[in-house]
Amino acid sequence: MLVYVISHCDQWHSYDSFRLIGVASEEKLDSVLAAIQKKCGYTDEDMEDYIDITEAWVDDIENMNI
Repeated sequence: MLVYVISHCDQWHSYDSFRLIGVASEEKLDSVLAAIQKKCGYTDEDMEDYIDITEAWVDDIENMNI
């Protein structure tokens, strides 16, 4: 199952700045991102700067980046 891991980060998306916000399904991703944007008071540019979205596979060893 494909999910999206959503994290706050610095504007350079430095790995050590990532702080997990949550995980969303493909079906709910847009509404989750809209809720994050509203709660944080972010502009579209802020979302690009400070939110990172990473695809991840749940329970699927074939698609993991190992």
